[in-house]
Amino acid sequence: MKRMHYIAGAIGLAPAVLGMAGAPATASAATANQAGPAKTVSLHHVLATTARANAAVASSSSTGQSPATTAGCTGDTPFRIHKNNLLKGHGWYKNESFLDSKTCIGTVDVWAHFNRNICKDVTLSITTAFDSWKRTHSVCGAGGHSAMTQFNVHRIFNHVGHIGGVTLCATSTYDHHGACATIGS
Repeated sequence: MKRMHYIAGAIGLAPAVLGMAGAPATASAATANQAGPAKTVSLHHVLATTARANAAVASSSSTGQSPATTAGCTGDTPFRIHKNNLLKGHGWYKNESFLDSKTCIGTVDVWAHFNRNICKDVTLSITTAFDSWKRTHSVCGAGGHSAMTQFNVHRIFNHVGHIGGVTLCATSTYDHHGACATIGS
């Protein structure tokens, strides 16, 4: 009988046609109604994961543009934090003044490489002669792979008289030497 229901459903026959099958079909329908309300399946977790993945792709340096932001400054010039041991990254900046004495740092993406399945803290530090900024994110990953964390800085750093501009360094729990870049002028 179940096979008959399956075949009828697969070819699109109406439930009324199944009424010809006799009483057992009616009995099984009554039993199904006594079992309680129908169960639902939620896909919210899949949609949230997809949204996070799309956000990560949107922040990729391959676009050559800083991700959009509604607060603070954004950069329009890409820069790289060259790989050093287990860390690397990229981000966006913009010199804000005529003498290039102020630099806006937008979004900075840092990748941490993992030798084993663990979680570690990744810290981004930004310094000038007059200012500093530091944030730490916890990142988990699998051995042999890298994981990205995004730092939304969106701040202007003053570096008048500081030769070399603004220094950004990414460090982690197991990579204290880190990877650094100097931007601005």
